[in-house]
Amino acid sequence: MWTLIHLGYSPTNDMKKALTLGLFAKFQAEESHGVGESTDVVIVYCNENKLIIKQVDQRVVDNIRDNYKNLLRAQKGIVEDTSKKLTLSLD
Repeated sequence: MWTLIHLGYSPTNDMKKALTLGLFAKFQAEESHGVGESTDVVIVYCNENKLIIKQVDQRVVDNIRDNYKNLLRAQKGIVEDTSKKLTLSLD
């Protein structure tokens, strides 16, 4: 939930952004013990009063995972750069 809110989830997000944020949250959860990396994604919606279930292509999931890894690298780089610029007086 933190990842969803922190990165800007809103009920008004379009499907692509909601899917991306949902997967980012799932990938972050994988850092916890017992959460595996295997991820199947389906989109469920109604069309003309019929329930439609479509599986998301694994290439889409892999692409979002790669971008999540880029986000993590960027965040770690910002933390590293920021910490190097600090001057602490511990007197």
